[in-house]
Amino acid sequence: MDKSIARINEAADLVLVGYHGAENGAELERLCGLVGVPLSYGNQPGVLNFSDAGAGKVIASFAEVFAPYFARGEVCLDLQADSADLLELLAAVGATVRGRVVGVVGAQGGAGVSTVAANLARQLAEAGACGLIDLNPASAGIDLRLAISTVPGKRWADLRGRGAILAGRLVQALPEWHGVRVLSADERASVPLELGARAISAVAQIADWTVLDLSPSATVPETVQNSWLEWCDLVLLVTRSDAVSLAEAAVAIGRLAAETPFVIVATAVSSRAEAAHISQTLGGCRVFPLRRERSAREDLDHGVAPGDRTRTRYARDLAAITAHCQQVP
Repeated sequence: MDKSIARINEAADLVLVGYHGAENGAELERLCGLVGVPLSYGNQPGVLNFSDAGAGKVIASFAEVFAPYFARGEVCLDLQADSADLLELLAAVGATVRGRVVGVVGAQGGAGVSTVAANLARQLAEAGACGLIDLNPASAGIDLRLAISTVPGKRWADLRGRGAILAGRLVQALPEWHGVRVLSADERASVPLELGARAISAVAQIADWTVLDLSPSATVPETVQNSWLEWCDLVLLVTRSDAVSLAEAAVAIGRLAAETPFVIVATAVSSRAEAAHISQTLGGCRVFPLRRERSAREDLDHGVAPGDRTRTRYARDLAAITAHCQQVP
């Protein structure tokens, strides 16, 4: 995915969808809501522009700056008969803008990735809309860890099929946890690999922040899971701090694409000196220490969800990681 395309509309000072008319606004608003893109009235130019061609009909055209990516010219569409074509156009517009995406991946299994991802998502949700996507094919469901497995809403198993994933409809259908919209596996199915990128695109169109809970295999080049890292504005590589784990972390770093921005999150680290040693061991990369906290399993047994403990050393360390994520351009 070309990230310059993803934000080109910001540089061009365009709204996403511009409507220059009066007859068909209500129906266009409904269709925009399904996809999750706003409709702007008035004369301000949009990535996609609509004008009236009579009751129930509109003329659609893309801005010139997007000519290399979309068809040139104009097309007249019937709002009812051609609704599928209109949704396809609107989905294309949604793909041109997105919030920030942070991938959380373990250098080895059992590093605490899901706990870090959940805590991070909860903190980011305090500053804007946030989504959390369970992208570990071996996951039994991150909603179990969040204690929302009985909360109604769509899971991965509900998204199987060939139909389009409409961003607005999807995000509104996901269960909510402390302001975070969560797309989780459950007992029926884990992440369908062929739908991963489409779901990331859909959630990121709506959310200011999207956090990806990834498995260690995501660092393996030329795999479907590895391609999900291309969406990430920042990758948190989570590792334990023992010698064997750091050797595995070094391998994982070597597998990351050269252009992938990443930092290390070292769990169970008790001092800055230890974090500095880990940084030196891993070639000088940025290391954020994450000190020990009561085990997530024990917390869950006592009804304590990730992020409930706000005055611990772990919470302070997590706040530093969150602040770094928020500085991502």
